[in-house]
Amino acid sequence: MPTYFLAALGNGGMAISFFIWLNFLVPHPKTPIVTFDSIAAFWGALDLIGQGLVPVALLGVALFTVRHFQSLVWNLNEFTRFRQSSAYRQLRDTNGAVTLMALPLTLAMTINVLFVNGVLFVPGLWNTVEYLFPLSMTAFVAVGVLALRTFSDIFGRALANGHFDCTHNNNFTQLLAAFAFAMVGVGLAAPAAMSAVKLTIGLSIPEINLLHQCGGGGGADPAGAGRTSDVEPGSGG
Repeated sequence: MPTYFLAALGNGGMAISFFIWLNFLVPHPKTPIVTFDSIAAFWGALDLIGQGLVPVALLGVALFTVRHFQSLVWNLNEFTRFRQSSAYRQLRDTNGAVTLMALPLTLAMTINVLFVNGVLFVPGLWNTVEYLFPLSMTAFVAVGVLALRTFSDIFGRALANGHFDCTHNNNFTQLLAAFAFAMVGVGLAAPAAMSAVKLTIGLSIPEINLLHQCGGGGGADPAGAGRTSDVEPGSGG
């Protein structure tokens, strides 16, 4: 079932949670998010409690990253087999097809996890971050295209049939589509908030607006996207 991707999503979310914890624990005045270099620079200034909590947070990021990719690989293999079955074709013809949005949702989380692990465990990576932002934006656009194609099939079938069975679909599963578009939108917003290159910022904001308009949401607020405090830390995260 596509909803099994949510196991990988949850582990990725936990890795990001420990990363956010580090952002509050370790000062990082020179960068918008905590990095390997900021942790190394302030390690000696941390008290005993801080020196105990930082390794715990780093271990949490590493542990849940491993769990994320273990679950992701397993789910991708199983989903490949599932797509060749009659159950997959039947699922696409029902309102339950919205569960297919769990795939782009999880892939967007994977980009976040990769970025976070890079800045935390690779010394000096932030010095080349302006080269990484276009790569992360390209990856998020690709996931966004997958999400739009998947959702257009679901929405198109509902329009063609003129019916949506609310009685049998009155659950939070139907929010997977909105969650997926929001995850990609946040990923595209991050370069606009953290980059110092005007071209990167200029490309990031229109992509956010386009994705939200195609996904049925409102346009992004450029002023809001430009504030680091309004955006989840990470390339997408």
